[in-house]
Amino acid sequence: MVQQLSLVSTIGKPEFSLVVNTLIALTGQKPKILANENILFKPIINLKYVQNQQQINNSIHLNLVEQSLIRVRTKWHITGANHKGDSTEPQQRKQKIRQKKEKNQNLVVNDILANDNAAFMKQIESLQINLPAASSTILNNNNSNAPEVPQTEEFSFQISDIPAAGKRKVSSQTIYEVNICQSRSQLYGYLKELGYIEHQRYAVKGLSFIYNGTINIEIFQIFAIQEEKSASNDGDGKNREETNTNVKLRIVDELENWFLKIYSNVAKITDIGLINKATADLVAVQKELSDLIMLKIPERNCMDSRIDDNI
Repeated sequence: MVQQLSLVSTIGKPEFSLVVNTLIALTGQKPKILANENILFKPIINLKYVQNQQQINNSIHLNLVEQSLIRVRTKWHITGANHKGDSTEPQQRKQKIRQKKEKNQNLVVNDILANDNAAFMKQIESLQINLPAASSTILNNNNSNAPEVPQTEEFSFQISDIPAAGKRKVSSQTIYEVNICQSRSQLYGYLKELGYIEHQRYAVKGLSFIYNGTINIEIFQIFAIQEEKSASNDGDGKNREETNTNVKLRIVDELENWFLKIYSNVAKITDIGLINKATADLVAVQKELSDLIMLKIPERNCMDSRIDDNI
């Protein structure tokens, strides 16, 4: 559990390069790739909806436990060339893999800096960034023999409280988080046993910086993850019953704006000293960038992960 203090802003596409160069000058470092997939899971049974229906039909007033969306996040993995069968020495092979990975990461950073989504999407395909199919493909609810995804990934489970109310300099939100390593089908199966199913799926790509060792700065765009299914062809012009699933990304903001978030995580919510220091650091960055970016407290209702009766 952490207490996350944050400020946010929106950046137009034309201002992107100027903002990034300013952040490079401010932090004194090259940006790192920010690329991850996010899956929101909702309860199979919406207790609030059930409660409302019972109140309407029977005038029964219940006091049920609040339910929340679970956000599961995993990083995209940028892979290099296939080095199987490489006859070079192990140390040389490791160096080749590392150099290839660094080159690929630099290519992705360059495409992001170029503010060119078409080039970035092409880079995703060529670098084989991990973007598996959704639960409908991985874990068929009506088929207990659903295919197993062999690779194990690290997933971050996250449930967050609504940010604290009141007049504040920065947003303050409690976040409960745990990391686990599972295959993707195990993940969906585990959450199904808990009574949760997939609700929404989106991807984030952008750049990240660290300022003064404690302030995280992220500039990113959000993409909806969509699946396109196509029938397989048997070579005789006839379509087989099996279908191939292609995963595509669609940018959410049609204007291709960028979102900027600066935040600091405080491990103990009772540590007033650290919270005050993190608040002061965020306000200092806000002031430093005030001529270029208007950083503000996000709307707290938009950050509320609690379930209402229409989800």
